[in-house]
Amino acid sequence: MSANGKVTHRHQFSGCGHILSKKSRNRKRKFRKDQATFKGDLKRFAPQIPYLL
Repeated sequence: MSANGKVTHRHQFSGCGHILSKKSRNRKRKFRKDQATFKGDLKRFAPQIPYLL
């Protein structure tokens, strides 16, 4: 959860564990950040929200 109450999740390729040589520094740095959850995915994440707090 963000400070504004938005639901966040890890980036899809968090960790980005293989073939790092072809990925740029900026691309690998963006993988480390959390990403806001899309409105359509909130139904899937809704049961897990109490465990995120």
